Amino acid sequence: MVQCSMARIRELSPDVYRKIAAGEVVERPLSVVKELVENAIDAGADEIVVELGDGGSRLVRVTDNGRGFPPDEIALAFQRHSTSKLIDLEDLDRLTTLGFRGEALASIAEVARVHLATATAEGSGREMALEPGEAPKITAAACARGTRIQVTDLFFNFPVRGKFLKSARTETNRVSSWMEGMALAWEKVAFRLDHNGRTLFDYPRADTLQERAYQVLGRDVAATLQPVVKSGVGLDGCVGLVSRPRTGVTHRRQQFFFVNRRPVREKTLMAALNNAAGPFLEKGKSPVAVLLLQVAPEEVDVNIHPMKLEVRFRDSRAAYSMVYHAVSAAMENRIPGPGIPHPQLKGSGGSGAFLPRENSLSGNVGDPREFQNGILEFPGGMPEERGFHILGQFHDGYIVVEREGELLVIDQHNAHERVNFERLLRQVKESKVETAAPLFPLIVQLTPSERESLQEREKELERMGFELEPMSGGSVAIRHYPRLLKESMVPDALRGALHLPEEEAGKDLEVLAGVACKAAVKVNQSLSAREMEQLVTDLFACENPEFCPHRRPVIVHLSLEEIEKRLKRS
Repeated sequence: MVQCSMARIRELSPDVYRKIAAGEVVERPLSVVKELVENAIDAGADEIVVELGDGGSRLVRVTDNGRGFPPDEIALAFQRHSTSKLIDLEDLDRLTTLGFRGEALASIAEVARVHLATATAEGSGREMALEPGEAPKITAAACARGTRIQVTDLFFNFPVRGKFLKSARTETNRVSSWMEGMALAWEKVAFRLDHNGRTLFDYPRADTLQERAYQVLGRDVAATLQPVVKSGVGLDGCVGLVSRPRTGVTHRRQQFFFVNRRPVREKTLMAALNNAAGPFLEKGKSPVAVLLLQVAPEEVDVNIHPMKLEVRFRDSRAAYSMVYHAVSAAMENRIPGPGIPHPQLKGSGGSGAFLPRENSLSGNVGDPREFQNGILEFPGGMPEERGFHILGQFHDGYIVVEREGELLVIDQHNAHERVNFERLLRQVKESKVETAAPLFPLIVQLTPSERESLQEREKELERMGFELEPMSGGSVAIRHYPRLLKESMVPDALRGALHLPEEEAGKDLEVLAGVACKAAVKVNQSLSAREMEQLVTDLFACENPEFCPHRRPVIVHLSLEEIEKRLKRS
């Protein structure tokens, strides 16, 4: 009989449990930046400079012109369980500040070396040096009004946590993306971000949100935005910017939500935005949005996420209605009126018929071989018998095919994505990517995080046919692009590749898949009979026709036996 032994329970040493606790609060350089920037805003700063060294692992320095620390509070601020944000438990329901975790500064000091220089408007300056586990050393110093906190050698004494940090570029991108959001929420605060001595962005104070959106999102995107006016349905209100009708982008990564100027991720708000704006945008497009919700503190819980990036509304239905109402009013270009009910989710109602369509080729298409959706007519006319028969298109999204005794339902978007992917992959492997050149270079203004991502993915983009030339002001000129893309798709395809999730960065196949997706026909897009036949022909010629490059299924197979069984004929 095998006997199992159990380790004895023992109390952790203070040094161990303090570092474990600190590691829960300080996960990466962004955790440090977030705490220090939020504290600076709470201190009334309207100029904030963040400097990083090696992605923040070597250096994080945050300088502000806020109120500064009174001399008798400097050491106290870095002790555990100290905060200026609340006194008793009930204050958690009345928080109006960004930061409130008294643990944060102490946690930073537990896993890094800290140096502080600060001065109030009334008093003389002070400097403090703080090593983990040691008493702070505070001396008088000549300092400008405000605070400069320098955090060096993050996790030097906690290597278990340090080994999970990503590359300097990835950690910098995380900081840059978060600060872009903060800049949108606080347009009257100037923000600057430097990395290894190079300025990534420098946003001066702006008078309006529109002006700040121009700084952060770029001229091209900002020009497509319209104001969202205050709506008082259920909660205090919602203001901001949203895409104009018939615009939008092919991703949802430029949707910014703020609750009481705190950046958050919340599914209810995302659903309200996209359901309200969707009917007014081009097919396959999502809105760009900067939405600021003003909510009574007791109506929202901001303490459900370690970095306070998620919130919980006391009345999520009211939050949904507020955003939906405000965005709908903007899209319809009308003054907000009384409240509206929840819209029903878009389903499969309406006609379910699927019928072959006649060729919908317009006389407006320049290439006589090109159909409206970018699928080419077969050379020499209609093909010979290919072993399948197209029955029609269901709901403008699914091609119904009879083949070898089976009934197939093919997702046209996933199918075209697979065809594009294999075609482009083959060209990349053979170094024979078919490219096209616009009549005039396509100028795309990139955000700072997009420019950082471009440096990381430039080689992959070159291999697949993009020829890019950096321009002044953070713009890039597209001189060549993969031929399978329509020219109108190119800027969005480039941005899509630059916005791939960070864990996919540097993977050629993921970038290829992103471009293939942007070039694919959409669901809810009508195809002619000949377009359907060409797409199905190309799909069955693929090495892997069953799944798109993002591993979603392409084909549903229904055998005659299964159909007869379900119809009680077997």
